[in-house]
Amino acid sequence: MTFKLKVPDIACQGCADGITEFLLTLEPDAKVQIDLSTKMVTIETSASLENIQQAIIEAGYTIE
Repeated sequence: MTFKLKVPDIACQGCADGITEFLLTLEPDAKVQIDLSTKMVTIETSASLENIQQAIIEAGYTIE
């Protein structure tokens, strides 16, 4: 399943790398794309939306 989430706190590639790292702990084979200009995180995964949101929050970011 593919999810798209707006994460307004993303400011740089370091932020994107941190979020990606947290998301890949849920499912190492997940496909994560982060657009810094729109602050959108797209993840293709079998993990639940709740788990994805929790991972982003644990990484220190908020979700709109």
